[in-house]
Parts: sequence; structure tokens; C-alpha cells
Amino acid sequence: MMNKEQKQSYIKDMTAQFENSEAVLVTHYQGLNMKQLDNLRKQMREHGIQFKITKNRITKLALQNSKCKDLANLFTGPTAVALSKDAISSAKILTKFSKENDNLKILGGIMGKDILDVAGVAKMATLPTLDEARAKIVGILRSPAQKITSILLAPASKIAILALEKSRCKDLSNLFTGPTAVALSEDAISSAKILTKFSKENENLKILGGIMGKEILDVAAVANVATLPTLDEARAKIIGNLRSPAQKIVSILLAPASKIAILALEKSKK
Repeated sequence: MMNKEQKQSYIKDMTAQFENSEAVLVTHYQGLNMKQLDNLRKQMREHGIQFKITKNRITKLALQNSKCKDLANLFTGPTAVALSKDAISSAKILTKFSKENDNLKILGGIMGKDILDVAGVAKMATLPTLDEARAKIVGILRSPAQKITSILLAPASKIAILALEKSRCKDLSNLFTGPTAVALSEDAISSAKILTKFSKENENLKILGGIMGKEILDVAAVANVATLPTLDEARAKIIGNLRSPAQKIVSILLAPASKIAILALEKSKK
């Protein structure tokens, strides 16, 4: 039995966890033994996911002040929640475990701002994780224009056109003759688009080439980069195609930390 202070601490902690989790999936665990619960918790921990048995009455109080308040009706009976920043992995683990253990019932949840029913969680479990998306896009990067895009897969990639870093750009030295200017950028596609558009409107600007990550670009390659969608354009295109519940779920991948998934989805549509 919790005393007043313990209840207040529990409510404060749960409210913070609901607010800070990208995804909250709600389950019933009645009939699972301790060994099964420990096994599920272990699988979750390996992916940075917390699986927590809840105290429903005071959990509903915590829900009132969080983005998850619309899930309150799910908190009846023996309830446990999966709290994570990796919604797809969470859905995959729970779905697989529930198929192997009938006593785990997935009730629904929330992903970003989207409320998910049972079918929504099941559809989310079919989506590729970021690692799967990375592998998929690497597999389809074949043409020169696509190969250029692969540089964006590096989490800390630094992209530059005509950058002057000696360690990476020494092969550009032959370009530096006559009146020369360089565009230094972490957004290669926008840089290429602006320069290409400006050079078409102003014949005196000549694009000579450059470097993107470790890729040396000739004039044609810069032109190819200029045809690729920027992150904002890819975001808008994917949002425009979000129609079914499964597609709507993909919107979570549009967060800045999920550039790889956006590129994978964008390429897979072509």
C-alpha cells in the first residue's frame, strides 16, 4: 500500500515518462508467469524499451496531465506499458511475443500524437526499423545520383561542395584557377539546387565541381545532386501520401533524427 508521498512520486514519475516517450503501448499480461515477464523485459531492455506494470487508478491520474490522456480507458485489469523512443521496435517485440504467448494482449497505444488501436500497432510492427531502412536504401543505391545520396546515411556526415578542408578536398586543387568562390554547407542538396538555379539565370556563374562527404563531384554529379529532394521536400511528399493507418504511422519517422528512414521510404516509392 502506497502512502501519500509515494503516490505523488509515482504520479510525477509516470507523467514524465508518458510525456518523454515517443511511443506508449498498452498491454494486458494476465496469465504470464514471472519467467515470461522477465524474458519480455529482457528483450525490451536490449532495445532501450521499458516494460512496466502499472497501478491503474493512480496511473490514470498521471495520464490526465500527459499527451497520453486518451489512453485512460485501456487501463483496466492487469496492465503493463511499453515506454520507448523506438516505436517500431517496441511494436515488433510485443507483437512477436504475443504470438508466442497468448496471455499477452496488446490493447493499443500512442505514437507521437497518433492514437493506435490493436490493428494500428499490428501494422506498425510491419514497418522497417531504422537499421532495416538503412540496409534497404544501401541495397538500392546503384546509379551515380543515388550513390551520392548514400553520404546522407552517416549520422554525423559533413557535406560540402567545393569545401577547402585539406584532408578531404586536396583532389579539388585543380579547380582553383581564376576568380573562384566556394559554397560550404551541411545541406548539399539545397546548396546544389541554389547554385544550379542561379547559374541558369546568370551565365557568369560556372559550377566546376566539388565534394560531398568523400565523393568527388564533377559538373554532371552536382547537377544530379540538384535533382534530389531536400529533406523538407521528402517530408512534404511523404506526409502528402499518408492515407492508411499504416502510412500515418510512418509520420513518426519524419523527426530530424530519422533522416535515414525518410530517404529509404522516398527511394522505395520510385
